[in-house]
Amino acid sequence: MHIIIVGAGQVGSFMASTLCTEGNNVVLVDTNEALLEDTQEHLDVMTINGNGARVNVLLKAGIDKADLLIAVATHSETNILSCQIAKHFKVNKTVCRVSSEDYFCDCEGFTPENYGIDQVIFPTDECAKKIVTCIQRPELKEYVEFSSQKAALVSFSLPPVSPITGKRIYEFPDEELIAKLRICAIYRRGRMIIPRGKTKLYAYDELYVAGEISALQELRKMIFPDVDKASKVIISGVTPLSLKVVEQLNEIGINVSLIESNPTTAESAVATLEGKNIVINGDATDPRILEEIGIDQCDAFLSTVNDETSILTCLLAKQRGAKKVYAVADKPDYLEIIAGIAAIDTAFSVRVAAVNELLHTIRGENIKVGALLKRIPAEVLEFEVSPKSKLTALKISEIKLPANTIIAMVIRNDVVIPATGELKLETGDRVITLSDKLSVPALQRIFARKKLL
Repeated sequence: MHIIIVGAGQVGSFMASTLCTEGNNVVLVDTNEALLEDTQEHLDVMTINGNGARVNVLLKAGIDKADLLIAVATHSETNILSCQIAKHFKVNKTVCRVSSEDYFCDCEGFTPENYGIDQVIFPTDECAKKIVTCIQRPELKEYVEFSSQKAALVSFSLPPVSPITGKRIYEFPDEELIAKLRICAIYRRGRMIIPRGKTKLYAYDELYVAGEISALQELRKMIFPDVDKASKVIISGVTPLSLKVVEQLNEIGINVSLIESNPTTAESAVATLEGKNIVINGDATDPRILEEIGIDQCDAFLSTVNDETSILTCLLAKQRGAKKVYAVADKPDYLEIIAGIAAIDTAFSVRVAAVNELLHTIRGENIKVGALLKRIPAEVLEFEVSPKSKLTALKISEIKLPANTIIAMVIRNDVVIPATGELKLETGDRVITLSDKLSVPALQRIFARKKLL
C-alpha cells in the first residue's frame, strides 16, 4: 500500500515505523527538516519537507496514487485540509487527528465526512476517559476494552495482603474463578514476565489479567475488598486534557479542584467551568499551595504539566498525603521511567492515546483492537479468524506463537471463552493476544490478512 503520513512527530514516526515493518510504501510529510532527517536515519521511508495542507506538497508525496492518508500534524487545521485534498484525489481512506470536536457541527452540515475525513480521532478525549476510569477504580493501573463489552484487560499492583500473594498461579484459591481469567503478564522490577502455571506471585507485582468483566469484578472483590471510591480530586495544570477530565468528573459528582500557575489561565478556567470548581492560582510544587487546597484529604492527584515537573509534583503530592497520584507524560518514553517510580501510581499520555486510536483504525479488517500498554513494552491485539485462515480447527496448543506472546482469551458469538490449550479455533472467533512489541509483526503474519483496508 502507498501510505502518506502528515506529521513526523512521535505519533507520526511511530505509525511510520509500524507500517514500514508490515511492508507498506510510506511517505512522511512535515515542515521540520531536522525531524525528517532523524526519522530517515532509522526508517526506510520517503520524506517530503513541506506543509501537508498544500496540494503541491501532497502531489510530491504521491497523493494521486495513495491508498491511505494519516493526518497527525500538530495543527488540526493542517490535518483537516490534508484530508480534504486527499479525498479530491480519491484516496481510499483518510484518518484525521483533531484536538476538539468543535471543528465539526452536525446541525450545520460541517461533519467529518463533508471535510473528506473517513475516521476522526480525538486523543485528548480518549486519554481523559482512561484517566477517569482509573480515578473511579483506584486499584487499576491500566484498562483495555475489546470489541465485546463483556471482556477487558486490567492491570493492578498486587497488595502484600491478598489471598494470592505468595502463591503460584496453579495454587489460586478459587479454581472456578481462575478458569474464567488469564494472567497474561507480570511487570516485576522493571521487566515483563509471561507467566506459567508454576509462576509465583509476589507483593507489588503488577498483574495484567484478561477475562469476562463479571469475573474481573469477582477478582477485584477478592483482592481489594475495602477500596474506597474517590470523592476528592486535585489537578495540577489547566490544559485541554485537564478540562476534559474535570468535565467528566463533574458529570459523575466527584469534587475537583485545580491548581494553575498562570493567573490569566486560572481566571479563564474559572469562567470556562462556570464557578463549579475551585481554581487556585499558584505553583503545585509549593507545599503551602498543596496544603491550602487540601492535599491531605485528596483521593486522587493528577498532574498535567510538563514531564519533569509532573513527576516532581506527583512525588510531592504523595509525600503530603494524596492517596493516589497520576502523571501525564508528553513524551511516551517517560511512561516507562514513571512505571519504575513506585510512588507514582500510573501515568497517561495523549500521544499514546492517539497511537492506540490509530491502531484501532488501520490495523485491518480482521484486527478489531490494537493497543499499546503504557507500563510494559507490550501490545494487545484482537484478531478475527477469517474463513480462509489456516488456524481454523487448530487447537491453541498447536499454534506456533512468537516468543513472549500469549493468547489471553477467545470471544465466540459474544461469549468469552478461556484460552485453554485444547480449545479449537473456529471461523469468526476473535482471539485476544498480548505480546512484546518485537513479536507483533510475526503475530500479524499468523493471524492477519494481507491488506489493511
